[in-house]
Amino acid sequence: MPGQLNGSASPDDVLITNAGTYTVVLDLGSSPNYWDIRTLALGAGNGTGVQTLAVTNKILYVDPMTINAGGVLADQGSSFHAAITVADGGRLNSVNGTYFVNPLTIANGGEMAANGNYAYVIFHGNTLVDNGGLLTIPGDAQVAHDGSLTVLGGGLASIPNGRLFLYGPMTNSGTVNLT
Repeated sequence: MPGQLNGSASPDDVLITNAGTYTVVLDLGSSPNYWDIRTLALGAGNGTGVQTLAVTNKILYVDPMTINAGGVLADQGSSFHAAITVADGGRLNSVNGTYFVNPLTIANGGEMAANGNYAYVIFHGNTLVDNGGLLTIPGDAQVAHDGSLTVLGGGLASIPNGRLFLYGPMTNSGTVNLT
């Protein structure tokens, strides 16, 4: 079946958690354009190298997706339909990505860089920056009408030279830096 790693009708569990520094690529030319994954865990833990999943112009359905310490999701122009947690030491780097999430949680020690480059990183659903979490928007990002952004106490949303367009609600009890 297209979009399945094992070719069966049921989604797969994907674990990119072996120690070492390496990159797993879902590349631009691979077919199909969408992937239906049951669960995705990325990152082997602190001190075990960097495990990167590079995704370009794909559509991923996954619930849940967890980016743990040592894990990096490098997104370029992809769309994610998922519940995503960026845990302590995990990192999500997005250029022109679209997130249909419920929720996208940037937990204590987790980081997300949302960089719209001639387009937007677009958030649909609930995006939560938890205590100690960091959301950086160096380019353009948009919280859509059906989305929300919550920055909890101790959370940080930093917008250095970028722009954040809010069409959905934003709740802030943390810090939002506009530089």
